Amino acid sequence: MIKYNRDVLFCLLMLMLNAVLWLEMSSYSKDSLLDYGFDPVFFPRILLIIWAVLCVALTLRARRVVDATENGLRGRRMLISMTIVIVYVLLMSVAGFIASSVLFMAIFAIFVGDVRRVPAITAAFLFPLGLWYLFSQVVSIAPPSPAPWILALFSGATS
Repeated sequence: MIKYNRDVLFCLLMLMLNAVLWLEMSSYSKDSLLDYGFDPVFFPRILLIIWAVLCVALTLRARRVVDATENGLRGRRMLISMTIVIVYVLLMSVAGFIASSVLFMAIFAIFVGDVRRVPAITAAFLFPLGLWYLFSQVVSIAPPSPAPWILALFSGATS
């Protein structure tokens, strides 16, 4: 029960910090010299909204997490989760954003949660593709691309 209260208190403190940052951002005005079509606080506000939603979700789910950790599943699962994340980061420079993210999400969703495999794999394909489209097409930020030898391997080109 102590961990439950600690998690709820932490999430509430994060929500208060979120509110302070939101109020601080309201003091910024749109600069006429750099007119990109939206305010300079547009993307930070999106991040704050996501942050607030995640804090509320964590607060609501804190009880379930306490019940799962009391069963003794903490240490080994954490080590395996960290290994999966490290492999994901290393694989991104070799296989690129889309391939490594699809693999990471499929493996991580099946490993961490009690989820059905078909929805987990479907989400593992759709979410990275949606992020790739958002960043590369909408925001014009290029995600990591695959190594040249991977591209040559799948394009069928011979050197």
